[in-house]
Amino acid sequence: MKLAEWAVIFGLAAGCVLGACTGKNPTDSASGGAASTAGAAGGAIANGGTGGSNASGSSASSAGSGEAGAGDMLPPAQAGVSLSIGQSLFPLAGTECPAIRSYQLGTPAPNTTDPGESLTSGVAGTSIQCSVTVQQSGYLFSAQIRGVTSDGNAVSLVLTTGSTVGASSGSADVSVYTAALIQTYSSPAPCQFQILSQQIKPGSIWASFSCEQVASPPSGLCQLTGTVLLENCAQF
Repeated sequence: MKLAEWAVIFGLAAGCVLGACTGKNPTDSASGGAASTAGAAGGAIANGGTGGSNASGSSASSAGSGEAGAGDMLPPAQAGVSLSIGQSLFPLAGTECPAIRSYQLGTPAPNTTDPGESLTSGVAGTSIQCSVTVQQSGYLFSAQIRGVTSDGNAVSLVLTTGSTVGASSGSADVSVYTAALIQTYSSPAPCQFQILSQQIKPGSIWASFSCEQVASPPSGLCQLTGTVLLENCAQF
């Protein structure tokens, strides 16, 4: 056999060893292995490190789950409020209450025996942000309620640092504004809250309250009593 023919046979044998006799170029085989390894790693990441799944399929599944979760939202917050503003039982010299009257938000507004029909945030000029959450010894609550009464009076009621003992009573700082008051009046000390019919749970509360004083220094001083119903509030 000629030397040239031996060279061809030797070259074919060497190529079969390097290419595993598949007919593929060794470089192609290495690229395919790297791609396979990358795909397996992607599958492990997409499945929390468990591997064995298609990465793109897992990602699509995760994205779909995320979109479904975003749709699980609370309905808009709702609230009803009854307010009575009057002269303080403990007036100070040079102070007075400029607006002795009552206001109702709700159709009807809540009272101590009937929760009434709440207004919904975002409807007819109503804005409600509220929270009622569980704590170890009772509940924490807060609210910002703005609305317009049936006779066209704008009212704003703000409750902060609210807390209860069990499902019976509690306290909160209270601020109120109406056009007749001209300015915001705030309680210098926490107002007392009484839970009605033990109606308090994560996300909602029905309570009456009494503030001996709400003030707008230097001369504004009033007494404030009322009933408030909060529903569909944040629970955390």
